[in-house]
Amino acid sequence: MCLSNIRICVILESYFTPEFPARPAITEIFGQIFPGFGHEVMWICRSKSDYYSVKNERFNDVRIICISEPEKQSFLHKFFNIIYYYTMMFLILRSLGRQQKYNIIFVRNNVIDGLLSLIIKKLTHVPVLFQYSWPIHKFHIRQIKQIGYRLFYPINCHLRKILMQNVDVVLPISRWVGAELSEMYNIRKIVPLPMGVNPSTFSPMRDGSCHKTRFNLQNYTVIVYVGAITPSRKLGILIDMMKILIDKEYKIFLLMVGEGSAVQELQDKATLLGLGDTIKFTGQVPYNQVPEYIAAADICVCPVPPDPVYLVSSPSKLFEYMAVGKPVICNQEIYEQYDVINQSGGGVLVDFSAGSFALAVENLVKNPNQMQKIGLAARAWVIKNRSYAYLAKIVEENCIILLEKNEMSL
Repeated sequence: MCLSNIRICVILESYFTPEFPARPAITEIFGQIFPGFGHEVMWICRSKSDYYSVKNERFNDVRIICISEPEKQSFLHKFFNIIYYYTMMFLILRSLGRQQKYNIIFVRNNVIDGLLSLIIKKLTHVPVLFQYSWPIHKFHIRQIKQIGYRLFYPINCHLRKILMQNVDVVLPISRWVGAELSEMYNIRKIVPLPMGVNPSTFSPMRDGSCHKTRFNLQNYTVIVYVGAITPSRKLGILIDMMKILIDKEYKIFLLMVGEGSAVQELQDKATLLGLGDTIKFTGQVPYNQVPEYIAAADICVCPVPPDPVYLVSSPSKLFEYMAVGKPVICNQEIYEQYDVINQSGGGVLVDFSAGSFALAVENLVKNPNQMQKIGLAARAWVIKNRSYAYLAKIVEENCIILLEKNEMSL
């Protein structure tokens, strides 16, 4: 089987815009690396417009078929948009499949997209890979507040079972999610595809001095958190961590990079504890500027609550910190964090508590040479094990196996 025979159709759940075509994992693997391997790549996704249409866009060497729909708020309009989208997707996939424009379908997360791809598989005999990057099965129905989702949840579970048992390969976000899916649905065709990073974008060569100057941090040990700032993240422990360190007279500054509904609550807590001058909430930062903020750090923190949905996750920010060569403090309850830090030596494992994080900061501040050693180990491990190029090879190898198997059966 010649590698150039891979012609992959990627079905995305997200809306396309020229400014933000897709999530970084998609733009890296299927926007740059796969075409760089010599494979043909096309995407099918939604886009917003003033009228219903199908448009062709380009991202690098990738053809993007955008099924455009008006942004309407009424239930009837939303329902019609769904019907229109899936009708057009089916017609496009059937037409392109008959023309042999693709020989692999890659679906990301969406169950309905996956089921539609299975119908196309019946018509065209094209293998389907399903990426499961968010473990929705970890949410218990009692946790779902909206009545519509509560009613649909059992149906979704049944449809997801049909999907998982009939796609050719399931690509879960971690091996722990894979083990759960295998047990739940009695499937064996599982290949973990964790989160990754571009080591060239997230590089020690990025300059964070502008942010140190901007916030007057030249004489501080700078701690950086990047990510969502929402109640579910339970980031109050970072405020409590800062209180412990400041009370011990450490010259520490915390940069909280991101936005979310918990920002005001955390700001109020910091003010109440007298920490207002030692913590800065930056708000939302463009993705291409995130490496500079990480580069401004002496230490990065990756606290992830040990809740069921997070325990089996793959934290992307951990790998971005490591790629920039920063020592990372993260909690060991998260399976992937525990494994990665133990394998790489690129960080410090603690419990999910303010006291544990504070103690780890103290130990690193007292051992600057150790901080540098940890940062170097972190980057070396990430390049080898979590670069998008490495993850793209996993996808490519499975595509080749499926195509060879498909060719033998025809």
